[in-house]
Amino acid sequence: MSTPEPARSLRAQAKERTREALIDAAVACFSEGGIEGPSLDAICERAGCTRGAFYVHFRDRDELVVAAMERRRGNVLASFLGAGDTSIHDVLHAVARAVEAKLLPVPGAVRTGELVTAARRSSAIRECQDRLTRELVERLAEHVRADQGRGRVRHDLGARELALVLLLVEAGVELWLDLGVSLDARKVAKALGALLEPQGRTAQPSRRGR
Repeated sequence: MSTPEPARSLRAQAKERTREALIDAAVACFSEGGIEGPSLDAICERAGCTRGAFYVHFRDRDELVVAAMERRRGNVLASFLGAGDTSIHDVLHAVARAVEAKLLPVPGAVRTGELVTAARRSSAIRECQDRLTRELVERLAEHVRADQGRGRVRHDLGARELALVLLLVEAGVELWLDLGVSLDARKVAKALGALLEPQGRTAQPSRRGR
């Protein structure tokens, strides 16, 4: 006899709640003890579940780390990129305000050095970080293309290349702040905004060699 649909649905919901609780616990534990610090037992205890329940959802600890990274990245993206019509200039100023308010680097987030160490140790974590980075470049590129279409951003350079430059600058800013070096985020945002401004005329092809 097949299991009634309502009962199956309730079990599926309970299973999903357990998975979300494990990810929540992992994010909290990593915030407090770093990405390599908390044990799997500590994470399971915080989530209120057993190791057996953990292995229903994840193959190993690194797979949970990946899920936690995806959760964190999604939250950060939502806070800075916003809707599809958010301009890159607005993103730059939002990041500058977050730095001034000490909300960037994200409090409790895995620090850059820890992430590099974890990625070197684990191919799963390294592949996840690579995928998340590529996805972020593409999302930034979408905003750049939209701004290029509105005449807000220079169009003599590719949207993806500009997005990659912005991401590299953000990574450098985060590392800079992790080292405890002071930074005038508003001046950086203003400088980047100026570099992104349309050039005022279409770039002419070089006459060299003619």
